[in-house]
Amino acid sequence: MELMIPPRSDDPKKTNHLLALDGAKERLHLFQADLLKDGSFDDAIEGCDGVFHAASPFFIHTDNPQDVANAHILAFETPSASGRYCMAESVVHFSELVQMLHKLYPSFKLPDKCADDGPIVKYQISNEKARSLGIEYIALEDGIKETIESLKEKKFI
Repeated sequence: MELMIPPRSDDPKKTNHLLALDGAKERLHLFQADLLKDGSFDDAIEGCDGVFHAASPFFIHTDNPQDVANAHILAFETPSASGRYCMAESVVHFSELVQMLHKLYPSFKLPDKCADDGPIVKYQISNEKARSLGIEYIALEDGIKETIESLKEKKFI
Protein backbone atom coordinates (compact mmCIF):
# COMPACT_ATOMS: atom_id res chain seq x y z
CA MET A 1 0.00 0.00 0.00
CA GLU A 2 1.26 3.45 -0.85
CA LEU A 3 0.01 6.59 0.81
CA MET A 4 0.69 10.13 -0.30
CA ILE A 5 0.93 12.85 2.31
CA PRO A 6 0.85 16.59 1.70
CA PRO A 7 4.08 18.51 1.26
CA ARG A 8 5.71 19.59 4.52
CA SER A 9 3.79 16.90 6.45
CA ASP A 10 6.77 15.44 8.22
CA ASP A 11 4.98 15.90 11.55
CA PRO A 12 5.04 12.45 13.23
CA LYS A 13 1.64 13.18 14.81
CA LYS A 14 0.17 13.03 11.30
CA THR A 15 1.76 9.72 10.28
CA ASN A 16 2.62 7.68 13.39
CA HIS A 17 -0.87 6.13 13.55
CA LEU A 18 -0.40 4.86 10.00
CA LEU A 19 3.09 3.56 10.59
CA ALA A 20 1.81 1.66 13.66
CA LEU A 21 -0.66 -0.41 11.59
CA ASP A 22 -0.05 -4.15 11.31
CA GLY A 23 2.23 -4.82 8.36
CA ALA A 24 3.01 -1.13 7.80
CA LYS A 25 6.79 -1.65 8.02
CA GLU A 26 6.65 -4.15 5.19
CA ARG A 27 3.85 -2.78 3.02
CA LEU A 28 3.21 0.91 3.66
CA HIS A 29 5.21 3.48 1.72
CA LEU A 30 4.68 7.18 2.40
CA PHE A 31 5.21 9.70 -0.40
CA GLN A 32 4.90 13.45 -0.41
CA ALA A 33 2.76 14.85 -3.19
CA ASP A 34 1.35 18.21 -4.12
CA LEU A 35 -1.90 18.34 -6.13
CA LEU A 36 -0.77 21.57 -7.74
CA LYS A 37 2.65 20.31 -8.87
CA ASP A 38 2.75 18.44 -12.18
CA GLY A 39 4.43 15.05 -11.82
CA SER A 40 4.27 15.10 -8.03
CA PHE A 41 2.39 11.80 -7.96
CA ASP A 42 4.52 9.93 -10.50
CA ASP A 43 6.76 8.07 -8.03
CA ALA A 44 3.86 7.19 -5.76
CA ILE A 45 1.66 5.62 -8.45
CA GLU A 46 4.37 3.93 -10.52
CA GLY A 47 3.51 0.24 -10.77
CA CYS A 48 0.11 0.56 -9.07
CA ASP A 49 -2.87 -1.37 -10.40
CA GLY A 50 -5.31 1.17 -9.00
CA VAL A 51 -5.21 4.57 -7.35
CA PHE A 52 -7.81 5.94 -4.92
CA HIS A 53 -7.57 9.68 -4.50
CA ALA A 54 -9.69 10.25 -1.43
CA ALA A 55 -8.16 13.42 -0.03
CA SER A 56 -10.47 16.21 1.00
CA PRO A 57 -9.58 19.79 1.97
CA PHE A 58 -12.38 19.84 4.53
CA PHE A 59 -13.79 17.61 7.24
CA ILE A 60 -16.48 15.18 6.19
CA HIS A 61 -18.10 13.00 8.80
CA THR A 62 -19.58 9.63 8.12
CA ASP A 63 -21.03 7.32 10.74
CA ASN A 64 -19.91 4.43 8.61
CA PRO A 65 -16.54 4.91 6.92
CA GLN A 66 -17.07 1.42 5.50
CA ASP A 67 -19.50 3.02 3.00
CA VAL A 68 -16.71 5.19 1.62
CA ALA A 69 -14.34 2.24 1.44
CA ASN A 70 -16.99 0.12 -0.30
CA ALA A 71 -17.44 2.76 -3.01
CA HIS A 72 -13.72 2.58 -3.75
CA ILE A 73 -13.72 -1.20 -3.72
CA LEU A 74 -16.76 -1.37 -6.05
CA ALA A 75 -14.98 0.85 -8.57
CA PHE A 76 -11.74 -1.10 -8.30
CA GLU A 77 -13.28 -4.57 -8.57
CA THR A 78 -15.70 -3.87 -11.42
CA PRO A 79 -13.86 -4.83 -14.63
CA SER A 80 -15.83 -2.38 -16.75
CA ALA A 81 -15.16 0.55 -14.40
CA SER A 82 -12.75 3.13 -15.73
CA GLY A 83 -12.04 6.82 -15.45
CA ARG A 84 -13.36 9.09 -12.73
CA TYR A 85 -16.50 8.68 -10.69
CA CYS A 86 -18.35 11.62 -9.20
CA MET A 87 -18.96 10.83 -5.55
CA ALA A 88 -21.29 13.75 -4.84
CA GLU A 89 -24.99 13.38 -4.14
CA SER A 90 -25.72 16.93 -5.29
CA VAL A 91 -24.21 20.36 -5.87
CA VAL A 92 -25.38 23.45 -4.01
CA HIS A 93 -24.20 27.04 -3.79
CA PHE A 94 -22.95 28.24 -0.40
CA SER A 95 -26.09 30.37 -0.04
CA GLU A 96 -28.25 27.24 -0.34
CA LEU A 97 -26.11 25.52 2.28
CA VAL A 98 -26.52 28.50 4.62
CA GLN A 99 -30.31 28.38 4.10
CA MET A 100 -30.29 24.67 4.89
CA LEU A 101 -28.27 25.27 8.07
CA HIS A 102 -30.63 28.10 9.12
CA LYS A 103 -33.55 25.71 8.74
CA LEU A 104 -31.90 22.80 10.56
CA TYR A 105 -30.16 24.81 13.28
CA PRO A 106 -32.00 28.13 13.77
CA SER A 107 -30.05 28.91 16.96
CA PHE A 108 -26.72 28.95 15.10
CA LYS A 109 -25.34 32.41 14.45
CA LEU A 110 -24.88 32.30 10.69
CA PRO A 111 -24.71 35.05 8.09
CA ASP A 112 -27.91 35.85 6.26
CA LYS A 113 -26.11 35.90 2.94
CA CYS A 114 -22.82 34.83 1.42
CA ALA A 115 -19.96 37.14 0.51
CA ASP A 116 -20.42 36.19 -3.15
CA ASP A 117 -24.09 37.07 -3.09
CA GLY A 118 -24.25 37.69 -6.83
CA PRO A 119 -26.22 35.70 -9.37
CA ILE A 120 -26.00 31.97 -8.72
CA VAL A 121 -24.69 29.89 -11.59
CA LYS A 122 -26.35 26.50 -11.37
CA TYR A 123 -24.66 23.46 -12.75
CA GLN A 124 -25.49 19.80 -12.68
CA ILE A 125 -23.35 16.78 -12.11
CA SER A 126 -24.15 13.24 -13.01
CA ASN A 127 -23.59 10.54 -10.46
CA GLU A 128 -25.23 7.89 -12.64
CA LYS A 129 -21.86 6.35 -13.48
CA ALA A 130 -21.21 5.76 -9.76
CA ARG A 131 -24.78 4.61 -9.18
CA SER A 132 -24.31 2.01 -11.92
CA LEU A 133 -21.73 0.35 -9.65
CA GLY A 134 -24.36 0.02 -6.91
CA ILE A 135 -23.31 3.06 -4.91
CA GLU A 136 -26.10 4.66 -2.92
CA TYR A 137 -25.88 8.27 -1.79
CA ILE A 138 -27.00 9.89 1.45
CA ALA A 139 -29.20 12.94 0.89
CA LEU A 140 -27.27 16.20 1.35
CA GLU A 141 -29.47 17.39 4.21
CA ASP A 142 -28.94 14.09 6.06
CA GLY A 143 -25.19 14.33 5.53
CA ILE A 144 -25.17 17.91 6.83
CA LYS A 145 -27.09 16.83 9.95
CA GLU A 146 -24.68 13.93 10.57
CA THR A 147 -21.69 16.25 10.19
CA ILE A 148 -23.07 18.97 12.48
CA GLU A 149 -24.08 16.45 15.14
CA SER A 150 -20.61 14.89 15.01
CA LEU A 151 -18.96 18.31 15.36
CA LYS A 152 -21.24 19.12 18.31
CA GLU A 153 -20.52 15.75 19.94
CA LYS A 154 -16.77 16.41 19.65
CA LYS A 155 -17.29 19.92 21.08
CA PHE A 156 -15.95 21.58 17.93
CA ILE A 157 -19.10 23.71 17.77
